[in-house]
Amino acid sequence: GAALAIQQVDLSDQNAVAFRQPIPCATCLSGVIVSAPQKGTNGNGYAYLAVGTALTNTGLSVAGSVFWAGLHGVDGVDMLYAGSAGLKQSGHTLDARVGALKEWQGGRSLSALVLHNRLASTHQALYLDPFWDPILQQVDRRERVDANLDRTNIWGVQLQYQHPLRRAGWRLGWTATSNLMSHPKLPNYQLQQVQSIPRDPGNSEAFNVGVGIAKVDRASTFGLDVVYEPIWSHTWADAAQATGTALGGTIPVGGKTIENRFRFSNAILRMGFGQELTFPSTTTAVGLKLGLAVHSINYSLAQQDHVQATARRLNEGWVEWTPTWGVSIRFPAMEIRYRGSATNGTGRPGVDNGLIVPIAEFAGGNLLVAPNGPLTLAGVRVMTHQVSISFPLR
Repeated sequence: GAALAIQQVDLSDQNAVAFRQPIPCATCLSGVIVSAPQKGTNGNGYAYLAVGTALTNTGLSVAGSVFWAGLHGVDGVDMLYAGSAGLKQSGHTLDARVGALKEWQGGRSLSALVLHNRLASTHQALYLDPFWDPILQQVDRRERVDANLDRTNIWGVQLQYQHPLRRAGWRLGWTATSNLMSHPKLPNYQLQQVQSIPRDPGNSEAFNVGVGIAKVDRASTFGLDVVYEPIWSHTWADAAQATGTALGGTIPVGGKTIENRFRFSNAILRMGFGQELTFPSTTTAVGLKLGLAVHSINYSLAQQDHVQATARRLNEGWVEWTPTWGVSIRFPAMEIRYRGSATNGTGRPGVDNGLIVPIAEFAGGNLLVAPNGPLTLAGVRVMTHQVSISFPLR
């Protein structure tokens, strides 16, 4: 199988963002400094290739896939650089997977998957810095470009097992996943009211374990699963030069100036129902699907500032829930499918000081900076609609 896709991404709405408002300037002739307009549209490209085969009379199937994306316009990244007048993005992500499926008589099966994912991106943020022009005797602006690198490498493995129960149509399964992530370089985001931690390397370990049950009865399908996700993340800042501490000591070049230890304890509940309706007088079939996913996210942060010799803790949590629905119509020569979803409970994080600092979710990105005040979440709803048409090639 193969797939190609192109995507257009428009610039995020900056009007509602506090740091995009005019900056007060007492010495400017106009009294304010207004950022220059930014480019409004960028494009991304995606390519996917998969190949697999079933080994005859063994019950074993093997497959592999490669996914590549050229990223030049990830939505919301411009909002991560407060006060910037423009942002140029360039980069790519590569995902390679190899898997195997073993099936036994009686309906039992075991699958295993190994994956490797690499993200390499560059953010060139343009700033307009005010300075005093002695010739014109006024404040003017000069351009400054900060190049920020985003590098992440992931290794992962997943196991899934399922087997039928004694009751006809019922199946029970479990899943276990492990991901090891390294962050050679994280961007120096310029978020208001969020401590900037330059040159952030770090490591993360993410796991999940889940169990699910399903029933298939003729044209009806029901499924329910529960997943628990523990995650650990350790990031730090390296000293670019010898740095004195509040206790009179010295942190050498390359030593840790700040350490952040995140501990996540997340849970996922998913359930769904599907029904297919057939009409005896025709070969047309109509399918109806309803589902609900609930994602509870909870984390704690323990931060140590070795320069100021201080420590602090932060605990946050919220719940995201996503209803889904779908309709399909199958004709003899083709099938038309529609799928919709509405994600609720997500938000744009900020700090409780009357300002909202939008942060976007994007695949492969990692935001591992530590806020220095109580967090707030401005509610955001994400609506998705997808229509697809499939037909066999003869």
